[in-house]
Amino acid sequence: MMKKKTMLVIGLVVSLAAVILCAGCGSQDSNDEASLSNEEAALDNAETSLKIHVISDYNLGEDWISQFEQGAREEIIGQRADAEVECGVIKDTTVADQILGYGLSGGFDGLLIAADTQDAETAEAVAQAREQGVSVVGFGDNVNNGYNTAAPDDLAKSMTQVLVAQVALRQGADAWGQSDFGDQLGRAVQGSWTTLNSSEDKKLFVPPYVMECSKNNEGRYEMNRVSLISDIGDTPDGKGYNYILNTGNNYYLYPENPGQLECHWEPDGYSGSDSLMKTTDDTGIDGGGNSTFFLDMNTYGYSEEYFQGTISTFEGYGAMGNEPEECIALNLESPVRVLLTDGRDILLSVIQLNASQLDTEQSLSNLANNGTVVTVTGELFEAETDHHFTPVLMNVTGVE
Repeated sequence: MMKKKTMLVIGLVVSLAAVILCAGCGSQDSNDEASLSNEEAALDNAETSLKIHVISDYNLGEDWISQFEQGAREEIIGQRADAEVECGVIKDTTVADQILGYGLSGGFDGLLIAADTQDAETAEAVAQAREQGVSVVGFGDNVNNGYNTAAPDDLAKSMTQVLVAQVALRQGADAWGQSDFGDQLGRAVQGSWTTLNSSEDKKLFVPPYVMECSKNNEGRYEMNRVSLISDIGDTPDGKGYNYILNTGNNYYLYPENPGQLECHWEPDGYSGSDSLMKTTDDTGIDGGGNSTFFLDMNTYGYSEEYFQGTISTFEGYGAMGNEPEECIALNLESPVRVLLTDGRDILLSVIQLNASQLDTEQSLSNLANNGTVVTVTGELFEAETDHHFTPVLMNVTGVE
């Protein structure tokens, strides 16, 4: 039975993110107030247990495995200083055997698997583990956030963040600790999702934003609407979480099936074709390395950047519940990895454009929705108001 905090407002995810990153960090302070704060934090997390088993494929090589394990351990301990982490290598047995034989008998909260989990035998073992209350993340679960096997430590950290979020959702707010449960709710859905219908519409979740994209005539994804996650509550059966959008859609996430978001329109019920499955973004690279461009908003000096992509118009639904605004987006040819000032590491494939600095805004409007690939130049900034609908936006100074 899960214990959850009903109707967690998504503002908790955003406003507390910077605080969460520092939780539990630093040396012990003799100051009475600091000591009291540490004691309160310990009490807040007193009921929390976090025991993770990392399973790696022997064929990946000793050096690769070592880096992957280090990245995973750093992320796990970074989130829970008292967490237990055990590591093992698959050599003379199968991934499924490791999951069923050792993973489930060790009392683990989660299994992080550096191996393919898509074959029928392994997928069945993963499903069985999840049914028994053990969270599992492996290759093929589309939680790599754009990182690849050329950077095993970064890949491990990205996968581990999702695994820890899944564990937290199983344990619930009371057991996990109220202070950062909202952050874990956001991490559990962050990333790219695709509808189960033939249109394969894509929704990019970077809470509180849900950037909704569909394919143009050339088969490229272009954003046509942005909604916000206004609240997160319990599902009617009390077994999952309901992500409530301000456009009326409800998406149910169940911990035993973390790769799917069930679409509901209350009180009309369930829509299988509009439900979402976790997918991955094309990073625009072949072979080694990570995404083609990395931007740290903590150190960004407001220099001009340029990106290629198509232009589209979209409807932005603000938090105040007003009529939607018509805005302009750049749909990137290659996603950009962005480290936001609140500490979130995101893969962004759409940027809202502010054309007020152009000689004529009409130049962007003329390019919208016709599929033409252009190069847009400008300065980037993070969302600040109810009129900003992507985590990072651009003040446009030129279009070619």
